Amino acid sequence: MLWAVSGRPALRASDDDREVVAALLRRSHLEGRLSVEELEERLERAHRAVTLADLAALRADLPAPAPAARPRAPRARKPPRMPGRLTFVERTSFDVPPARAHERAMDLVVPAMLRYGYTLDERSADRLVFSIRRRPGWTIAVAVVGFPVGLIALAHTVDERVVVDLEPGRDGGTTLTAYGTAPLAVRRAFAALDG
Repeated sequence: MLWAVSGRPALRASDDDREVVAALLRRSHLEGRLSVEELEERLERAHRAVTLADLAALRADLPAPAPAARPRAPRARKPPRMPGRLTFVERTSFDVPPARAHERAMDLVVPAMLRYGYTLDERSADRLVFSIRRRPGWTIAVAVVGFPVGLIALAHTVDERVVVDLEPGRDGGTTLTAYGTAPLAVRRAFAALDG
């Protein structure tokens, strides 16, 4: 049994402990603190290390690694305010697996899109595609001003699509990405979705 200087059993090093020290040694070499020969010799000793004390001796003369930067809290985004039919992209993360997120999208997104006049054209486990065919407002103005020839403008329609992709995210969650062209109410509805 191994004993530390204080009389307590020495803690044995894990593979992760060895790899952390090896990464520190490589970083120190890149910073110019260790020569190639020193790096190779210390890496060999790190991989053979049995206790945490063995690893501590290899890094005793090197500065501690800088603490990892804390992730910033996401800024609260303002909901869309620009009226009209505009292109958009909204991304939301859910803490549920993709199958559950698909069920949630079917319960929440599909009825709302149908209320706005969209039709569900494609449905798969990882994608929903909605479309709408509409007549732009300018066609009515042209028809009135250019009557009777202007009536041809009423034949003009525009097809718009909104695509909802569901992708497996980190830690078993799901990322929902919605994009396309839609009126303000639809864009706000997607911006309001939260995990």
